[in-house]
Amino acid sequence: MVADGNHVEAVRELTDGSGAEVVLDFVGEGTVSDGVAMLAAGGSYYVVGYGDTLSVPTIQMVLTETSFIGNLAGSYIDLVELIALVAQGKVTSRNRIYPLGAVGLLHDVA
Repeated sequence: MVADGNHVEAVRELTDGSGAEVVLDFVGEGTVSDGVAMLAAGGSYYVVGYGDTLSVPTIQMVLTETSFIGNLAGSYIDLVELIALVAQGKVTSRNRIYPLGAVGLLHDVA
């Protein structure tokens, strides 16, 4: 599925309005709110990497019994499987390069 601005509605439509049981978000840069919006009650949202902020009211988490799981990079096997999906054309890899100075912690290191 292409993220074309209608992707949240498309997921809802594909799932007859219930939402996805699992959302896998690699890097999570500017995608977290859409990923949460796609999630079904009782579902799990996985983010691998970092790049955005998760902001979900606790009442929403409790009432929908959703789970949020984070992982910095995944395992080696996860990486191998992801690269295989890219090679098969099932996943599109989009990369962005940031200057080293953009890392907040490095500003304080002399």
